[in-house]
Parts: sequence; C-alpha cells; structure tokens
Amino acid sequence: MGKFLTKDAFLGGAPRGKTVSMGDGSVGPMVGSDLATFAAGPAWSVEPAFRRRPGVLETTIGYAGGDLPHPSYLDVFCEQSGHAEALQVRYDRSVTSYSDLLEIFWTCHDPTQLNRQGPDIGIQYRSVIFCNNGAQMMLARRSRDLKEQSGLFLRPIVTQIELLQHFWRAEDVLQKQPPGPEEPQAPEAAKEVRKPRSGA
Repeated sequence: MGKFLTKDAFLGGAPRGKTVSMGDGSVGPMVGSDLATFAAGPAWSVEPAFRRRPGVLETTIGYAGGDLPHPSYLDVFCEQSGHAEALQVRYDRSVTSYSDLLEIFWTCHDPTQLNRQGPDIGIQYRSVIFCNNGAQMMLARRSRDLKEQSGLFLRPIVTQIELLQHFWRAEDVLQKQPPGPEEPQAPEAAKEVRKPRSGA
C-alpha cells in the first residue's frame, strides 16, 4: 500500500520540534528539513544524482500526478494511472536548498523531451516539478525561465510545474538501488508486459 503526502501538509510548515502527520501513521519533515518532488524519466536513473548531493537525507521512489489511488508499478508502467514515476527528496535546508535541487533536476535529464526520456516512452516518463507550496512553485518557474533564456537547450523546455496533490510511495522492492546499470528491477508480473524499446 502506498502512502501519500498532500500539499496541505506543507502549507505553513511544522512548528519547531514537531513533525507533520501524513494521515497514515507516517510523519512529514521536521524543522530544518523539507521535501522536494520531481519526475524526470525513470526514477531509478535520476535518484543517484540527488542522493549524492550533500544535505540530502533520504530519497524515495514513487508515483505522482495521476488519478489512481495506491497505484502499483504495473499500473504506472502500463499507463493506466496517469501517474509519472517520481522521486521525493528529503533534504536539510541548512546544507542545501530547493534551488540547488532544481539545478540537479535540469542537468540529470532532458527537459525538452515530451513524455519520454531517450528510449523510455510514455506519460509515466514525463518531466514534472511537483511543488509543495507557492514558494516552491515560484522558484521552479523562475528556474525554468532562466534555463529557457540561457540557450542551454536547443529545443523548448516542456517540463510541467504543478502543485503536488499526492505522492504514492512505490513498492518496497523498488526502493532498493539495483546492481549494475541503473535500471529498475521490476516485479515479475511487470517484466512479462515490458514494452519493447524502439531500435532494440
């Protein structure tokens, strides 16, 4: 069963020394830490770039942006949920900032590819910044505009910026970093219906 985080949990933040209840027995960030959520293609491929950043306390693979509650990997992979593969990052605000994480986001994938990353094609691989509040949304939009004006990308940026409604944690087996190439070890049922890659 996935857990979800709502945007309301982050509006106003948490009182000093307190945690924010997520409604399912888990707790949100304590004072001094915050959450950022990104979709940038296969979540397992971009997770190491964020995990290596000093100040990142935890990374969680999951799904966001769709309508299906408690989605499974298979639901998302087969485009039955509307969700994107997403990565939620808990970070220490005294060590790194949301703007720092945005810089990683822009460099760890191609934000000009619509509903795909390289050979991985589908809405589950779309580029999205899921914001917890208005402050994050303002920073995300400003960051996108600056990247657009920089001439760094040859094509227009197609990254969506939207308020996070729910973040659903992926299955426990999918939280483990796979050995070898950074490719998710999908459940057996999902492997049987894996889409053929063009040019493979």
